[in-house]
Amino acid sequence: MAFTNGELYKSRGEKREYPYVLKAEEQGEKMTLVFSVPKGMNPDDIEKRYYVLKQHFGNNIKLELDVMRGILQVFKEGLPNKLTYKMEEAAAAIQNIRIPVVCGQSLDGELKVYDMVDNPHLLISGETGSGKSSELRSILTTLIMNKRPEELQLILGDLKRSEFHLFKRLGHVQGVYHSPEELTPVLEKVRREMQKRGDMLDAEEVNSIGELKRKLPYIVVCIDEVALLKGETAVTDILEEISSIGRSLGVFLILSMQRPDAKLLDGKLKVNLTVRMGFQTADAINSKIIGTPGAEDISVPGRMILKVNSAAEEIQCPWLDNQKAKQLLAPYKRSKQEVQQQEEEEHDEYAGVFNNE
Repeated sequence: MAFTNGELYKSRGEKREYPYVLKAEEQGEKMTLVFSVPKGMNPDDIEKRYYVLKQHFGNNIKLELDVMRGILQVFKEGLPNKLTYKMEEAAAAIQNIRIPVVCGQSLDGELKVYDMVDNPHLLISGETGSGKSSELRSILTTLIMNKRPEELQLILGDLKRSEFHLFKRLGHVQGVYHSPEELTPVLEKVRREMQKRGDMLDAEEVNSIGELKRKLPYIVVCIDEVALLKGETAVTDILEEISSIGRSLGVFLILSMQRPDAKLLDGKLKVNLTVRMGFQTADAINSKIIGTPGAEDISVPGRMILKVNSAAEEIQCPWLDNQKAKQLLAPYKRSKQEVQQQEEEEHDEYAGVFNNE
C-alpha cells in the first residue's frame, strides 16, 4: 500500500511493477521488512519519498537501500529525548577503531560510532542550543580518554572563545587558537607535515601512513564556528587542501558552525566533508546546504540527522556538559610547568610537534 500511495513503481508498457516484500520478521521491539527494487527503478526515488513510508509506519523507521533491494526497520520505541554521556559505554563501543567518532544512540538502541579514517572529515551544524557543543565535547573527550598522545594529536580552533578552554594543557592538544592570525602558522605547519608524510609514502611505496614502518600520530584539526573564517583565504586554502589529500596522510577535519554558509561550503571543501551532522536548523534551505534534509523538522535538543556517505539516519547525541567533561579530563591535564618545559624543548619548528622526528 505504501508503494502504491507513493507511486513507487517501474513502468513496463502499460504494466506497473512495484517493489514487493521478500521477507518480513518481527524480533523484540523491531520489525524488519526486506523488499525488492524492480530492475530499471532508481532506488533514489524511494529515498525521495521516505515521507510516504513514515506516513504508513510512523516516524521510528530506518531505511537502507541498494540497487536490488531495500531493508525497512520499524521500531516500537523512538529515540530518547536525552542521552547522558557514559564513559564506559563509549569505551566499549570504540574498541579497535583508529579514530572513533561517537555520534549518539540510533533507533536500534546502539551507540553509533564510526571510524574517521574510513569516513574522513566531519561537518557539524545547528542552531544555538541544538546540541552541537555537547556533541563536540563528547567526540573530543572520548578521543582523549581512549587514545594516547603518540597516537593522536589535536589542533583546536575556538573562534568564539567559548568552547575549548577545557581542553587546554592536555598532551593530545597542540594548542587552542582563537583567531585566523593564531591559526595560520599552525596550519602552515600542518601543511609542511603533510608534504613530509607524502614524501615518506613515496619513499616506502605505500598508500597511507598506517602502512609506514614508523608509526605516526593521526592529526585532527577541529575548528568551532568555522564560518568566522570566511574571507580568510590563507586558512581556508589549507583546510581545503587537508580535505582533499589528508586522508592517506593521517590528517582530518572536524568543522562546526551554527548556520551553514553556502559560499564557505562551496566547492571542494563541502564535497570532501563526507560525514554530516545536522542538528536543528532554521529552514529547509539551511538543511540542504548542510546535506541533511529533515534537520529543519527537529525539535528535540541533541537530536540530529547523521549522514555518513549517502546513508542518513536520526540520532540522539550524548549530553555532556562542561563540568562533567572537566572531571573526566582532569587525570590527563598537565601542569603549567610541564607545558612551559615542553615549549622550551620545542625550539626547532618540527621538534616533537608530531612525534615523527
